[in-house]
Amino acid sequence: MTYNRSLVIGLVFVLGSLVLSAWLYPHLPETMPQRWDAAGNVVAYGPRSQLVFLMPAIIAFTWVLLIVLPRLSPHGFRIDP
Repeated sequence: MTYNRSLVIGLVFVLGSLVLSAWLYPHLPETMPQRWDAAGNVVAYGPRSQLVFLMPAIIAFTWVLLIVLPRLSPHGFRIDP
């Protein structure tokens, strides 16, 4: 897979998750469960604005990290033979 093709695929995932989150946003309750204990009981609630867009933010951060890290590596993550 070429570098440009992988960039486009990553961008599609980021934009797709953002569009899906924006589409689901009005259908969700104002407060949503945020954390659970070991028994499965809800421990904390959070606003939907933070929770819905958290996953697209994580996907975008990971995508940018995977683009930037090879450029920061002194040997480009290559192993000497």
